[in-house]
Amino acid sequence: MDTQLKVLSEKLGRMTSEDAADWLLTNYSVDRTGYGDAIALINHRSWQRPEQIRLAKHYFRKLPFASSKPYEAFVSFMSLKLFLKMIEECMPVSEADKKLLLYHLRPVLQKVAKSDSDRELVATFISHVQ
Repeated sequence: MDTQLKVLSEKLGRMTSEDAADWLLTNYSVDRTGYGDAIALINHRSWQRPEQIRLAKHYFRKLPFASSKPYEAFVSFMSLKLFLKMIEECMPVSEADKKLLLYHLRPVLQKVAKSDSDRELVATFISHVQ
């Protein structure tokens, strides 16, 4: 993480979860260039569940991502069940976009699915996407 992002990460860490989410959504909106920096910042603090949902709904508007990093960032602070629910709510329509999503998301899901119930949740999700 570069120096500027480290300073911003520390700033976010001193804010409440709600204030930090507001700040990110204002300063790193998906509608603006450079929103990818939000992904670098997002997994460096804990988030309350309402902010997890707000952030996911906002940034998942850009699905599919062109790498696994955004998926890894979100799943690092969200429960697997909530993460998959948010992905489903923002699922791209085109088959090509769904394929790209699964290409980057599948390895992340395989890594985080630790229990039989997690693996079942992942299998169900993947079967619905395909």
